Amino acid sequence: MNIITEMNKLTNNIFNINILSFFVILILEFTTQSNCLAENDSIFFREDYILFQNKKYNKFEDGKKSGAWLEYDFFPDLSFSVTPSILENIRVKDVFRPLKNDEFNGIKILVNSTTDTINDLIVYNITYHRVFDYISPDKFYITAKGQYKNNKKSGDWVFFYMSGEIKKKITYANGLPLNDFKIFRENGSIMLDIIKLSRDTWEVCRYNELGEKISCEIKVLDEIKELY
Repeated sequence: MNIITEMNKLTNNIFNINILSFFVILILEFTTQSNCLAENDSIFFREDYILFQNKKYNKFEDGKKSGAWLEYDFFPDLSFSVTPSILENIRVKDVFRPLKNDEFNGIKILVNSTTDTINDLIVYNITYHRVFDYISPDKFYITAKGQYKNNKKSGDWVFFYMSGEIKKKITYANGLPLNDFKIFRENGSIMLDIIKLSRDTWEVCRYNELGEKISCEIKVLDEIKELY
């Protein structure tokens, strides 16, 4: 008997029945954490770019980032496990990438299968990837939008919190900040004011939540990399 084949059949039957209620609960929980994306604002994966709101992003030219760029992150992990019985431990994780030949959205691909023995019983540990060529807006949020030129940030960039509130706006030249910029808290209050004194010398001023300046320090550009 082909164990993997039999486990695939069993898993598909049980998975389709038992996962629905679990998945609905997850969707209800995490869609409350939205950064104002509409239902049709999915990210679609193509071979050499991604498509978002009918615009192409994240293209490479000669192996270098170029043109419009979109950075995103995921809401807390939506991967899940299903354990139909004490003899099976099945885990399914969503993976997002362009589809290969003969693949379809939602296909489950076996990536690992092991066995354990517990009290003389064989327990199968099986991991699947469930592949999609798009990410629906309930699963991700935009962290930044801007441009790349010759693999370096260029022009105006906007950075966002998970809620969609603006974190900072920076204008870049050759991957470095060109002018002064500010970093805001999620509630909109200013947290840091970064002032350019010269190409390599910057002043970093900190503010409390009441908007009161509490300190200023002179730093060289290399010391504030984490800020831009």
